[in-house]
Amino acid sequence: MLHRNTFLALCPIAPVALIALVSQVGCQGDRDPSGPSTSSKEPGDLFDPTPDSSAAAGGAGGEGPSGAAGANPGDSDGTEQPSTSGGHYCVISADCGRGEFCDLGECISVCESDADCEGDRACSERGRCIEADSEDRDPAPVTEKVGTVTVNPTSVRLTEDDTKLVLTLHNQSAAPLAYRVELMGPHLAIAEPRGEIDEDGILSIDVDPEGLEGLEAFGTVHIYTELGNLVVDAPIRIGMTDTYQGVLRYGSGAVPFGNASMFLELQEHNGDVEVRVDPIRSLLFPESLGTAGGRGIYTVSDGLEFTITQRVDAAAGGDANHLARPIGRSLTFALDRTTEGNWQGDFEERIYGLLENPVTLHGTAFFSRAGTEPTTSFELGEFDDMPSLSAAYLPDPNAAFGWSWKTCELDARQAAGCAAADINLPSCIASTL
Repeated sequence: MLHRNTFLALCPIAPVALIALVSQVGCQGDRDPSGPSTSSKEPGDLFDPTPDSSAAAGGAGGEGPSGAAGANPGDSDGTEQPSTSGGHYCVISADCGRGEFCDLGECISVCESDADCEGDRACSERGRCIEADSEDRDPAPVTEKVGTVTVNPTSVRLTEDDTKLVLTLHNQSAAPLAYRVELMGPHLAIAEPRGEIDEDGILSIDVDPEGLEGLEAFGTVHIYTELGNLVVDAPIRIGMTDTYQGVLRYGSGAVPFGNASMFLELQEHNGDVEVRVDPIRSLLFPESLGTAGGRGIYTVSDGLEFTITQRVDAAAGGDANHLARPIGRSLTFALDRTTEGNWQGDFEERIYGLLENPVTLHGTAFFSRAGTEPTTSFELGEFDDMPSLSAAYLPDPNAAFGWSWKTCELDARQAAGCAAADINLPSCIASTL
């Protein structure tokens, strides 16, 4: 077994050898860890806010939202989607039936007779309280910008652990802002869909995953205001089975060693977890070096724990593999779920076959749902054992890196009295140190 100081002296060699192997053999397999972006909108959802999820007054008239699109936010075949809306979608009052007018994109009625109106106001034929003897008409179109409204966040991926979706409305105008919330999705509900804010306002939306069928349900929050319309994507994902993208951050204390992207497929059943690494999107796990995957367990108290292993054959990489012997890798993760539904924590990697004892690295990991549909369930099978052959002789660094021990190491070993045949043995190096 190597002396402790011997091991510390050789540590700079071991990671460099592995990185050289991975970079030469499989670096072309690295891809953007983010993967393709996706949207949670219904295929027929024609409701299209401005790109920065802000809206500004100006455009079509009517008592509905100024500048609102004239499309019904339903399916492309014209069928309506379940929502919290009490009336039909509209842009102007002409879109509504008898006894109704358009307000914030919804056909409504606030009165049936003059008695339902305050003071001397009268109930019009469209069910709107107006000044007596005045003509019932929609407000004139807005011709100049009077303010903007924004919402934050604009997209949220909910899980079964979420009970509330909290949104913040920002009113950037001088006047109070009326709004109406319309929800689409079986897991979303709101007690008061209408309200008014002066500057900033909080929308609290109930989230209930009970009764959902399947692993995922689409969800959107439509916010109609007098300054324009906003949309927030709010799909929900049930269970842990999904694809995850993330990053491994290697380091020792406050010293960073570097980051590497990682993309996982995870399937969970009753707390038992199986994980498979996607080699196309995982920098340090190219497919040419062998399959990487593992198993673990999830509990509410301890979070998510799993171990990924990969065995690199001696012939992997051909002439680019200067180690010429089997190398094994084992990464053990201990992750906790964040309030945003992501996973973060620590990992430990052990590399077998470089030296007589495994080389151990540490770091932190972060994973979020990738937003891409997982493939069909996979079978991992059995994994090969890690290499157990002791490395009696150190590899010649000149074969891999173009430099030799002769710069200083050889003189030191000769001065220690090592025989020529034993000059590369760990015992010689230990006595030298």
